[in-house]
Amino acid sequence: MADAPRTPPSSQIAEKSVLGAMMLSQEALSAAAESLRADDFYYDTNARIFGGMTELFRQGQPVDFITISDKLEKNGTLDALGGYDYLVELNRFVPTAANVEEYIRIVSEKSRLRQLITATEGILQACYAQETPLAQILEQAERAIFNVTQQHQIKKFIHVREAVDEAIEQVEILHNDPDALAGIRVGFNYLDYVLGGMRRGELILIGARPSMGKTALELCMAHQAARLNRDAPIALFSLEM
Repeated sequence: MADAPRTPPSSQIAEKSVLGAMMLSQEALSAAAESLRADDFYYDTNARIFGGMTELFRQGQPVDFITISDKLEKNGTLDALGGYDYLVELNRFVPTAANVEEYIRIVSEKSRLRQLITATEGILQACYAQETPLAQILEQAERAIFNVTQQHQIKKFIHVREAVDEAIEQVEILHNDPDALAGIRVGFNYLDYVLGGMRRGELILIGARPSMGKTALELCMAHQAARLNRDAPIALFSLEM
């Protein structure tokens, strides 16, 4: 007996919950529009309704039962997407938008699983065919997984008040104990003093005119960092030339 076709990972309940929450709350609308794309929805009806909602959101228009139904009616897709009855169902599907982050997480994870399935299907075919060099297959696999990972990096904005409060808190901590938040030292005393060391997640740019010694400085910093921070792995990667 042939194996029954398997349904790709999806959650109709989570998708409907996201859409319902978007109708209830501006915060939920912003969170979903920032974190998800239409193709993260497995069910085409939900994907197209989400697309309509996010289009209204980006135009600065309110998003609720009335506005989304009017938009879908004007572009002639309302009936094909379940009509008013389905929009009413979505509008009443969740009593509160408080858990929208969890709904978003579920939809996003199901989408990533589907993308991984798609990405690995090509790898499997190449492995079975045995016509492509192994190194090329491995490179293809790494690229496919990397693309799935990069497409779903979720970055959120924070209010400037939060950023300022956090910066002030760190300044106070450093004032009381200069070594409290110390990162990886690079062996240049003044630079270590100003930066407090290099910490995870930071992007530090070295700017200068050509032939001024930027690469030499980077090499020296990497060498000193490895010497002064025995437990820290140091890697140097360059695309120059």
